[in-house]
Amino acid sequence: PMGAILPSLLPLVRGPSPRLLAIAGPPLHTPIHNKRAFIEWNGLLRTRLAVLGAQLGRAAVEPLVDCRAQWIPRFKGSFHLIRQTPGWPWPFDHGVGVLMGPCRTPQPAGHPPGMCCHPIFGPKVREHWFNNRVPMVHHQVLEATATELGASTAEALASGADHAHIARVPVRAVLADGPKGPQLDVARLNAALDALAPSGHAPPIVVLTLDAAPGLGGADGLPTLAGVEAVAVHKVVGEASRVYFGDFPRKVPAPDEPPPPWADLAPAAQ
Repeated sequence: PMGAILPSLLPLVRGPSPRLLAIAGPPLHTPIHNKRAFIEWNGLLRTRLAVLGAQLGRAAVEPLVDCRAQWIPRFKGSFHLIRQTPGWPWPFDHGVGVLMGPCRTPQPAGHPPGMCCHPIFGPKVREHWFNNRVPMVHHQVLEATATELGASTAEALASGADHAHIARVPVRAVLADGPKGPQLDVARLNAALDALAPSGHAPPIVVLTLDAAPGLGGADGLPTLAGVEAVAVHKVVGEASRVYFGDFPRKVPAPDEPPPPWADLAPAAQ
């Protein structure tokens, strides 16, 4: 299943001119074995990618989880020994489980071949509500779009090769110095994309590539975004809140919850 797609993302996914933003690289295939650390890292990554997608006018693709992570429940009779959600209640311990599905993403040794694990966040643990409600599209939407663009596009996406429909940009190439360390410069990224599409026709798929170990921010992950005001962040996450919670007023976070993972995404609005 590809999951629900938020209204603002539909025109970027369906139609003659799809515009998707994905992320790839070794850090996404390095298992984070501690569940809490994974949730924090994943929350930051998802949110920063969604905000960046909004800045670029693209639908962000949710990152996968390495199926080898030790926090994923194992069961002898399960497919590839992985206990999938739904399987209430215990796969949702601490708010997260996984679903498996076929994919063409290259996987490291020891990973179930031809399969990907998709994180799914349960409402049972309230402080983790945010991860599952960041406005993104399922990874299978990315692969389906590539297939619709042609067999050569799908093959290039799976292999990491260059293609006219795919722009690959290393994150390290678009970093700028920030007050708390390196930041991703959106203007520099736009310039890099313009250089890759001199005809003015932007490629349907943009893939940011990471080349360092995973972490909770900085150059080793997807860093904060330079020049993005807090109001832009709130607009992105606000849509998700309205869609999933309706008009019901809810404080974010609730008084008894920890700070959300997007708290330090952008400087305060001036």
